[in-house]
Amino acid sequence: MVLSEAQKMGKAEGPTDRNAPAGSGLPPSDAQRRGHVSLEGVHSSVEVPHHQAGFWEQWRAFVGPAILVSVGYMDPGNWGTDLQGGANFKYALLWVVGLASLMAIFMQVISARLGVVTGKDLAQCCRDWYPRWTRWPNWLMSEVAISACDLAEVLLLALQSFGMRTIEAVILLLIATIAVCYFIEIFILPQTQPSFLEMGRALVEPHFGQVGMLYVAIGIIGATVMPHNLYLHSALVQSRKLQKDEPSIRSAIRFNTIDSIAALTIAFFVNAAILVLAAMVFFGKESLWEGKCDRIGWAGGQVQRRQRLDSSRLFDAGTVVGDGCCEHAVCGGAAS
Repeated sequence: MVLSEAQKMGKAEGPTDRNAPAGSGLPPSDAQRRGHVSLEGVHSSVEVPHHQAGFWEQWRAFVGPAILVSVGYMDPGNWGTDLQGGANFKYALLWVVGLASLMAIFMQVISARLGVVTGKDLAQCCRDWYPRWTRWPNWLMSEVAISACDLAEVLLLALQSFGMRTIEAVILLLIATIAVCYFIEIFILPQTQPSFLEMGRALVEPHFGQVGMLYVAIGIIGATVMPHNLYLHSALVQSRKLQKDEPSIRSAIRFNTIDSIAALTIAFFVNAAILVLAAMVFFGKESLWEGKCDRIGWAGGQVQRRQRLDSSRLFDAGTVVGDGCCEHAVCGGAAS
């Protein structure tokens, strides 16, 4: 049962939350009781159809949060490690990109389920369920991790006033631009077309046969582990105005899972394309100039735009963590 763990925890904690899904047995939420919700400006701002509506009607309503989160898996850290992996070891680390992407899908699906079932984001759940003494260190470490993930500038959520769907549309357009650029580079331009047989072999034959491969592989995985994405995704799914009955919750979980798998699969293909293109242009060359870096200039030119976009997403995640862990736990001194 989807709600069985929540029911067990609710029995141990006491009375149930009026805003929790019916029959969930969840404990009362300080945040909801005090009128504080995740990403208040867009919380429950997108209407969703009845759970018995058609597949495509429901999918159109739920698609979006994972698209925003997928930006974190195409950030400059991923670009850097993928470029280095392709330039140094050709396709040999393609399997690491695939494994890291699979790991990311599992984590984001769980994060989305947490937000849907509990009606809280990850930071709020950490505050409610972890011992009280962990709140300060958890908040501080999370904020430091978010700041360390290339927070070069803050865009102050400039698009938030235009609504959640507008933000999702803008992000989707930028991701589609990147994907189309790499599609043209790999499948249309003859000078950068790879060996698909060799790529397939690299995906199914994992190894660390060369010096330095393990180091770069750790970098690829490290660039994929994004704690702020877990906080943010559990908050973004609450931008949908969910019904509180169990069939509707199950439907929301189903479509958020589809959303996460689809968006992060696209992120995997983008990262794989970066590695493959770097292998085609730079592998076996002694310098970037010899590799003729102008060949990937028009696709690689998206890096700076992506970095600005990533800063906005990180600011969102920092807001979620600060609100969830700090406002009613550290600063406000909520009851344990």
